[in-house]
Amino acid sequence: MNRLLGGAVLVMVIVLLFGGSLRPQEPVAPAPRDSLPAPGSQSGEPGGQPLGNPTTTPGPAAPVAVGTPAPDFELRDLKGRTVRLSDFRGKVVFLNFWATWCPPCRQEMPEIRRLVEKNPADVVVVGVNTSDTASPAEVQAFMEQNGYRWLVLYDEGSLVGRQYGVVYLPTSYFIGPDGTVRGKYIGPMSLPVMERHIQQARQGR
Repeated sequence: MNRLLGGAVLVMVIVLLFGGSLRPQEPVAPAPRDSLPAPGSQSGEPGGQPLGNPTTTPGPAAPVAVGTPAPDFELRDLKGRTVRLSDFRGKVVFLNFWATWCPPCRQEMPEIRRLVEKNPADVVVVGVNTSDTASPAEVQAFMEQNGYRWLVLYDEGSLVGRQYGVVYLPTSYFIGPDGTVRGKYIGPMSLPVMERHIQQARQGR
Protein backbone atom coordinates (compact mmCIF):
# COMPACT_ATOMS: atom_id res chain seq x y z
CA MET A 1 0.00 0.00 0.00
CA ASN A 2 2.77 2.39 0.96
CA ARG A 3 4.52 1.52 -2.26
CA LEU A 4 1.37 2.40 -4.24
CA LEU A 5 0.92 5.73 -2.40
CA GLY A 6 4.56 6.60 -3.00
CA GLY A 7 4.20 5.91 -6.72
CA ALA A 8 1.09 8.10 -6.94
CA VAL A 9 2.84 10.99 -5.19
CA LEU A 10 5.79 10.67 -7.55
CA VAL A 11 3.47 10.85 -10.58
CA MET A 12 1.76 13.98 -9.20
CA VAL A 13 5.12 15.69 -8.66
CA ILE A 14 6.18 14.91 -12.23
CA VAL A 15 2.89 16.31 -13.60
CA LEU A 16 3.23 19.50 -11.55
CA LEU A 17 6.83 20.05 -12.62
CA PHE A 18 6.51 19.26 -16.29
CA GLY A 19 2.81 19.47 -17.07
CA GLY A 20 3.01 23.07 -18.32
CA SER A 21 5.36 22.16 -21.11
CA LEU A 22 3.22 19.19 -22.11
CA ARG A 23 0.03 21.21 -22.67
CA PRO A 24 -0.96 21.79 -26.28
CA GLN A 25 0.07 25.28 -27.35
CA GLU A 26 -2.57 27.88 -28.24
CA PRO A 27 -2.72 28.45 -31.99
CA VAL A 28 -1.04 31.68 -33.10
CA ALA A 29 -3.28 33.87 -35.21
CA PRO A 30 -1.69 35.21 -38.41
CA ALA A 31 -0.77 38.87 -38.36
CA PRO A 32 -3.54 40.96 -39.95
CA ARG A 33 -2.83 42.05 -43.51
CA ASP A 34 -2.36 45.77 -44.01
CA SER A 35 -5.16 47.44 -45.93
CA LEU A 36 -5.36 50.90 -47.44
CA PRO A 37 -5.29 53.51 -46.14
CA ALA A 38 -1.97 52.34 -44.72
CA PRO A 39 0.00 54.16 -42.03
CA GLY A 40 1.46 57.29 -43.49
CA SER A 41 2.43 60.78 -42.58
CA GLN A 42 1.85 64.31 -43.71
CA SER A 43 4.50 65.66 -41.34
CA GLY A 44 7.61 63.70 -42.26
CA GLU A 45 7.30 60.63 -40.04
CA PRO A 46 8.11 57.30 -41.70
CA GLY A 47 5.20 55.65 -43.43
CA GLY A 48 6.86 53.95 -46.39
CA GLN A 49 9.82 51.84 -47.38
CA PRO A 50 13.19 53.23 -46.27
CA LEU A 51 15.61 53.78 -49.11
CA GLY A 52 18.21 51.03 -48.97
CA ASN A 53 19.37 50.94 -52.55
CA PRO A 54 23.03 51.70 -53.32
CA THR A 55 21.98 54.40 -55.78
CA THR A 56 20.82 56.64 -52.94
CA THR A 57 24.22 58.08 -52.06
CA PRO A 58 24.97 60.85 -51.23
CA GLY A 59 22.20 61.62 -48.76
CA PRO A 60 19.10 63.67 -49.55
CA ALA A 61 18.65 67.39 -49.01
CA ALA A 62 16.10 68.75 -46.54
CA PRO A 63 12.51 67.85 -47.52
CA VAL A 64 10.60 70.41 -49.56
CA ALA A 65 8.23 72.23 -47.20
CA VAL A 66 4.50 72.62 -47.73
CA GLY A 67 3.69 76.19 -48.67
CA THR A 68 6.93 76.74 -50.62
CA PRO A 69 7.48 76.70 -54.41
CA ALA A 70 8.07 73.22 -55.82
CA PRO A 71 11.65 73.06 -57.12
CA ASP A 72 11.63 72.77 -60.89
CA PHE A 73 13.50 69.90 -62.50
CA GLU A 74 14.06 68.27 -65.85
CA LEU A 75 14.01 64.50 -66.43
CA ARG A 76 13.43 62.12 -69.30
CA ASP A 77 10.36 59.92 -69.51
CA LEU A 78 10.61 56.20 -70.22
CA LYS A 79 10.74 56.87 -73.96
CA GLY A 80 13.59 59.35 -73.66
CA ARG A 81 11.59 62.58 -74.03
CA THR A 82 12.58 65.55 -71.86
CA VAL A 83 9.94 66.75 -69.39
CA ARG A 84 10.06 69.66 -66.95
CA LEU A 85 7.88 69.99 -63.88
CA SER A 86 7.07 73.56 -64.91
CA ASP A 87 5.46 72.17 -68.10
CA PHE A 88 2.39 71.44 -65.97
CA ARG A 89 1.93 74.91 -64.48
CA GLY A 90 -1.79 75.67 -64.29
CA LYS A 91 -2.69 72.11 -63.26
CA VAL A 92 -2.61 70.21 -59.99
CA VAL A 93 0.41 67.89 -60.03
CA PHE A 94 0.41 64.67 -58.04
CA LEU A 95 4.17 64.04 -57.84
CA ASN A 96 4.81 60.48 -56.70
CA PHE A 97 8.32 59.16 -55.94
CA TRP A 98 8.50 55.37 -56.19
CA ALA A 99 10.61 52.35 -57.21
CA THR A 100 9.84 48.93 -58.66
CA TRP A 101 11.50 47.16 -55.70
CA CYS A 102 9.34 48.99 -53.12
CA PRO A 103 6.42 46.92 -51.68
CA PRO A 104 4.42 49.92 -50.36
CA CYS A 105 4.75 51.53 -53.80
CA ARG A 106 3.31 48.41 -55.42
CA GLN A 107 0.51 48.48 -52.84
CA GLU A 108 -0.37 52.06 -53.74
CA MET A 109 -0.21 51.85 -57.53
CA PRO A 110 -3.65 50.24 -58.08
CA GLU A 111 -5.12 53.19 -56.18
CA ILE A 112 -3.27 55.62 -58.46
CA ARG A 113 -4.70 53.70 -61.42
CA ARG A 114 -8.21 54.26 -60.04
CA LEU A 115 -7.48 57.99 -59.88
CA VAL A 116 -6.14 58.04 -63.44
CA GLU A 117 -9.17 56.15 -64.73
CA LYS A 118 -11.43 58.89 -63.34
CA ASN A 119 -9.46 61.27 -65.61
CA PRO A 120 -9.74 64.56 -63.70
CA ALA A 121 -9.12 67.24 -66.32
CA ASP A 122 -7.07 69.56 -64.11
CA VAL A 123 -4.79 66.89 -62.55
CA VAL A 124 -1.53 65.43 -63.85
CA VAL A 125 -0.04 62.34 -62.23
CA VAL A 126 3.74 62.34 -62.50
CA GLY A 127 5.56 59.28 -61.22
CA VAL A 128 9.26 59.74 -60.53
CA ASN A 129 11.04 56.40 -60.57
CA THR A 130 13.95 56.99 -58.19
CA SER A 131 16.60 54.94 -56.40
CA ASP A 132 15.92 52.03 -58.73
CA THR A 133 18.37 49.66 -60.39
CA ALA A 134 15.79 48.81 -63.08
CA SER A 135 16.47 50.31 -66.50
CA PRO A 136 13.94 52.61 -68.20
CA ALA A 137 12.94 49.67 -70.44
CA GLU A 138 12.37 47.46 -67.40
CA VAL A 139 10.31 50.15 -65.69
CA GLN A 140 8.27 50.55 -68.87
CA ALA A 141 7.67 46.80 -68.98
CA PHE A 142 6.56 46.85 -65.32
CA MET A 143 4.06 49.62 -66.06
CA GLU A 144 2.67 47.86 -69.14
CA GLN A 145 2.40 44.45 -67.45
CA ASN A 146 0.30 45.98 -64.67
CA GLY A 147 -1.84 48.20 -66.88
CA TYR A 148 -0.53 51.45 -65.40
CA ARG A 149 -0.91 54.36 -67.81
CA TRP A 150 0.46 57.58 -66.38
CA LEU A 151 3.58 59.62 -66.95
CA VAL A 152 6.73 58.18 -65.37
CA LEU A 153 10.04 60.03 -65.32
CA TYR A 154 13.33 58.22 -64.80
CA ASP A 155 15.42 59.76 -62.02
CA GLU A 156 18.84 58.39 -62.93
CA GLY A 157 21.22 58.79 -59.99
CA SER A 158 18.29 59.79 -57.74
CA LEU A 159 19.13 63.47 -58.26
CA VAL A 160 15.54 64.72 -58.05
CA GLY A 161 14.75 62.35 -55.18
CA ARG A 162 17.60 63.92 -53.24
CA GLN A 163 16.54 67.40 -54.34
CA TYR A 164 13.12 66.77 -52.77
CA GLY A 165 14.60 65.18 -49.62
CA VAL A 166 13.04 61.78 -50.26
CA VAL A 167 14.02 59.22 -47.60
CA TYR A 168 11.02 56.85 -47.70
CA LEU A 169 9.09 55.45 -50.66
CA PRO A 170 6.53 56.17 -51.74
CA THR A 171 6.66 59.89 -51.02
CA SER A 172 4.12 62.13 -52.70
CA TYR A 173 3.85 65.89 -53.16
CA PHE A 174 0.70 67.70 -54.23
CA ILE A 175 1.48 70.86 -56.14
CA GLY A 176 -1.09 73.56 -56.83
CA PRO A 177 -1.70 75.24 -60.20
CA ASP A 178 0.55 78.12 -59.12
CA GLY A 179 3.50 75.77 -58.52
CA THR A 180 3.28 75.83 -54.71
CA VAL A 181 3.55 72.62 -52.69
CA ARG A 182 0.19 72.22 -50.97
CA GLY A 183 0.58 68.76 -49.47
CA LYS A 184 2.97 65.92 -48.75
CA TYR A 185 2.36 62.30 -47.82
CA ILE A 186 4.81 59.53 -46.91
CA GLY A 187 3.61 55.97 -47.47
CA PRO A 188 0.90 54.34 -49.58
CA MET A 189 -2.42 56.17 -49.96
CA SER A 190 -5.95 55.14 -50.75
CA LEU A 191 -7.88 56.91 -53.51
CA PRO A 192 -9.94 59.02 -51.03
CA VAL A 193 -6.74 60.29 -49.41
CA MET A 194 -5.31 61.22 -52.82
CA GLU A 195 -8.50 63.02 -53.76
CA ARG A 196 -8.56 64.95 -50.51
CA HIS A 197 -5.01 66.22 -51.08
CA ILE A 198 -5.82 67.08 -54.70
CA GLN A 199 -8.83 69.11 -53.63
CA GLN A 200 -6.73 71.01 -51.11
CA ALA A 201 -4.16 71.74 -53.82
CA ARG A 202 -6.93 73.00 -56.12
CA GLN A 203 -8.09 75.38 -53.44
CA GLY A 204 -4.59 76.59 -52.67
CA ARG A 205 -4.52 75.38 -49.09
